Amino acid sequence: MKRKKRNWVPLYIVGRDCFQKQVLDALDRSELPFMPGYLFDNSLSENHGMLWVDESIDIRNYKQAIGGKLIWKYRLRFFTDLNEFTASSQVQPTTDEEFNTAA
Repeated sequence: MKRKKRNWVPLYIVGRDCFQKQVLDALDRSELPFMPGYLFDNSLSENHGMLWVDESIDIRNYKQAIGGKLIWKYRLRFFTDLNEFTASSQVQPTTDEEFNTAA
């Protein structure tokens, strides 16, 4: 039996804090191939994650395996492009003007 060679691509996820374990648990229950990834960047907020997924499988399948309930609960957003992910997950500094308008 010939084994299919997988081409792994990164899938970046941004959401509310502490979503990573539940997302990994949901994907473990599915039969989709994935590998947990790791990001270390001080400029990123704490609410991000990364997975390596099979390029031949549509990202929609991974989202369905995670489930709409978790996606909604943690407001998960998915990116395959590093630049889009980085732009959306940067810790935004608050300015004095923002504090003044909030008061």
